[in-house]
Amino acid sequence: MNILFEEIPIGELIIKSGNSFAIRWQSNDKFNVVNSDELYLEFLRRNLVLSRNYAGKPFNSKASSEYHKWQSSTKFVGGITDIDLLRLDEAGNPKEIIEIKRSRINPKDWKPYSQDKGGYEILDNLCKKMSLDFSIIYYHFDPNKRIEDIQRLTLFRKNEGFNFVKVGSLSLDDFIYKKY
Repeated sequence: MNILFEEIPIGELIIKSGNSFAIRWQSNDKFNVVNSDELYLEFLRRNLVLSRNYAGKPFNSKASSEYHKWQSSTKFVGGITDIDLLRLDEAGNPKEIIEIKRSRINPKDWKPYSQDKGGYEILDNLCKKMSLDFSIIYYHFDPNKRIEDIQRLTLFRKNEGFNFVKVGSLSLDDFIYKKY
């Protein structure tokens, strides 16, 4: 995939501790160990800071990593994000980036959180640059009630700005075979 995304800075990040990160960009052979401030400057030099007025993201129960905590506390939009799913066409070319979300909220009531705007903006910019569709697929997860319902999914399409249109509900098979 590096060839397809050659204009996008690609790298690897290893979280050593809350204030120690090892980062290696695709153009380097060795990892560079940096602290939080230096990591921010690494992103800034590579034009990976999209905005400096992010309000931060509250966590429901726990953050996914030290990096996640740091990015929220640093209050900037940008840096590194992951791609949950990348749908390819028959020729193996990217067609759609899909963000996967799960929550205890009833699927009828869930909608994309504005606190996730930073990650959405990064993915949206990539999609625009690559002429890809950007979607969110949501499913209901409640460990207390032992629910993890991946058979009933809710699909959202990204429009301009922080605007998502609920396309509707679909089965896992309909999602896999893109019957939407």
